[in-house]
Amino acid sequence: MERLDNNLKDEKATENEEFLSNFFFLVSFVSSVIIGAVCFISGLILEHKFKKYQRGLIFLGVGAFLLVIRFFLGGLTVETLLEIPILKELYSILNSLKAFNFETIKETIKDWSWIFKITLLSSGLSLFTYGLAVLTQPQTQKEELDEIRKDEETKHQKSLPSDKVLDTKSRAHLFAIGTTGSGKTANILRYVENSIKNGQPTIIVDGKGGTKEHDLATVTQKLAKKYGRKVYLVNQSDLSDTAPYNPFSDLSATEVKDMLVSMSEWESDHYKNLASRYWQIMLSIMIEHNIRTTFESIILFSQPENFLQVLDELKKSGQIKDEQYRKAVNIANSEAGKQAEISISRSAVVYEGDGSKLFGDHLGFNMRSAFKKNAVVIVLLNEFSYGDFARSTGQLVLEDIKSLISRLLKGEYEEQETLLVLEELGVYVNDGIEGLLNRSRSAGIKTIVSMQTTADVDKVNPDLTRQIIGNCNDFMMMRVTDQDSAETMAKLIGTEKGIQKTSRTSEGINTGESSNKLVDQFRISPNEIKNLPSLYGIYYTKNKPNEIKRFKTKFVKI
Repeated sequence: MERLDNNLKDEKATENEEFLSNFFFLVSFVSSVIIGAVCFISGLILEHKFKKYQRGLIFLGVGAFLLVIRFFLGGLTVETLLEIPILKELYSILNSLKAFNFETIKETIKDWSWIFKITLLSSGLSLFTYGLAVLTQPQTQKEELDEIRKDEETKHQKSLPSDKVLDTKSRAHLFAIGTTGSGKTANILRYVENSIKNGQPTIIVDGKGGTKEHDLATVTQKLAKKYGRKVYLVNQSDLSDTAPYNPFSDLSATEVKDMLVSMSEWESDHYKNLASRYWQIMLSIMIEHNIRTTFESIILFSQPENFLQVLDELKKSGQIKDEQYRKAVNIANSEAGKQAEISISRSAVVYEGDGSKLFGDHLGFNMRSAFKKNAVVIVLLNEFSYGDFARSTGQLVLEDIKSLISRLLKGEYEEQETLLVLEELGVYVNDGIEGLLNRSRSAGIKTIVSMQTTADVDKVNPDLTRQIIGNCNDFMMMRVTDQDSAETMAKLIGTEKGIQKTSRTSEGINTGESSNKLVDQFRISPNEIKNLPSLYGIYYTKNKPNEIKRFKTKFVKI
C-alpha cells in the first residue's frame, strides 16, 4: 500500500515537472516573440515620429539597457530572489497550499532560465547593433527630405490657436495670402468679429462674391446680426438681395469725375483726358443746377445730345451764363464728348439691365453715409457673371472709400477705428490702391489686403504687389500654390545664418562623404509655406522681426 502511495506521488511529481517544464518553455518562447514584436513595432513607430539620429540613440539605449539586465541576471539565483521579503512571503503562502512541489519549481526555473537570459542577450545585442548602424549609415536624399518634413510637422504641432496669435487689436495694415481651402477667410473673420463686436464701422469688398455658408459675406452678416449691427449689402451675386447704392451723391464734380475715370480702361492718357474734361464740365453744371448725380443721370448726360438739350433749356430759362454755355457746348460737340460716351457705354449696357437694381436713386447709401451710421458694409462682386462691370464696380467702391478717407482727414467726420477688408483684391485692384493704403492709415482705418497669390496683382502692375506689401506691417500666411508667392513671403521674413551640408554621391549612391559651410538661409523656406497643412498658418509682424508665430485656425463662434 505504501509502495502504491509512493508510486502515485512519483507520478504526480513527474506530471508536475512536465507541466512546469512546458509552462516555462512556453513563457520563454512567448516572451521572446513579444520582445521581438515590440522591437519591430517600435521601429516602425519611431521611423515616423523621430529623426534618424534620435531613432539611433533610442535603439542604442534600449539595447544597452537589456544587456545590463542580462548581465545583472547572470549572478541571480532563485535563492537570492526568495530573500526579497515580498517574494519570500508569496513563496511561503503558495508552498503552504501543497499544490505543487516547489522544490521542483525552483529546479525547473534553474533549468529554463537560460532561455530568458538568451532572449535578453540577443534582443539587447540586436537593438544595440541596429542603433549603431542607424547612427553610422550615411543619410540618403529621401531621408534628408523626411527629416525636413518631420521638422515641419514638429513645428506645426507646437502651433497655438489663432485667437492667441493674431493681433486683432493692431491698427496696422495686414497682408493676408492663402489659396482656397487654406483657412485664410476663417482667420480674417476673427478681425471682422472684433470690429463688429466693438461697434466699429466695417467695410468688406469681396472680389469672389461667395455666398456659401462659410464664406466671408455670409458669416459677416451672421456676426452683424449677433451683435445687433446695421448691414448694407451690395450683392452682384443676387441682385434681388441688394441695397441701393449711390456713391455719387453729395460729392464735388471733381470727385465724381475721378470715380468715372477709375471705372474705365483707357487705351491712352489722351482719351482719358478728353473724357475727363467733358465729365468735369458736365458734372459741374449738374451740381450747380441741382441735377441729382445718380448713375442713371450720369449715363444719360454722358451722351452729348442729351447734355446739349439740358444746356439749351438752361439757356432759355436764363439759368446759365453765356460764357459757361458756349464752353459746355463746345466740349459736348468735340472729340471729348464722343470719348465720354464711348467710355460710359459699357456701364450703360449693364445698368440698363441688372445694374439698375444695384445702383439706386439719390436715396441710395454710400460709404460716407454708412460710416456716419456706424454700419457694416458688404460689397459682393461677381466677376464670372459681369466681367468688366464687376471690376469697374469694385474700383468705383475703392474711389467711394477714398472720398470717405478724404473727409476724415479734413476733419469733416469724427475719426473712429474702422476695419476695411479687401478680399481677392486682384479682381478690382488699380494703381490707386497705394494711395488708399497710405491715407487710410492716417484716417484711422485698418486695412486687410487679401489675395490667393501675388500673381493676382502682378497681372495688373508688377510694382503694385511690392507697394502693397510695403504699406503693410502685419502678415498672415496660409498655404499658397505658386513658387513666386512663397518666395516673396519667405524673402519678406528674411534670412539667418545656418549650416549647409553637402553630400557627395557616386552614380546616384551616397558615398558618406560630406562637408558643411555657413550660409544665409530663409528663416521660413518657400517650401514650408507651400506645404502648410490646411488651417495652419504663419503670423509675422515688422514690429517684432525676431518673432515668427505658427498658428492653427480657430473658427469664430456664431
